[in-house]
Amino acid sequence: DAIKDYFGTEIGLYFSWLGFYTAMLLPAAIFGLIVFLYGIIKAESFPPVEDVCNKTNERLFYMCPLCDTQCAYWSLTSSCYYAIVAHAFD
Repeated sequence: DAIKDYFGTEIGLYFSWLGFYTAMLLPAAIFGLIVFLYGIIKAESFPPVEDVCNKTNERLFYMCPLCDTQCAYWSLTSSCYYAIVAHAFD
């Protein structure tokens, strides 16, 4: 009411709507956080992540060098952490 008395009805209505909108975003944010955490927890049982992180596949999947000169081949299992993070954010 103090904002309405000082600035007028239109600005008071704006701030009232802004407070309501912000309060309604809280349940959506909590739900999104729960889904995100579930994705991180279950990432290691996701089949593509299992294939990347499986140490028995270390000698099967060698990747091409990342540069044109004097770079070594690298194992796909070295990007296990990246696969988990990519699954969580994808």
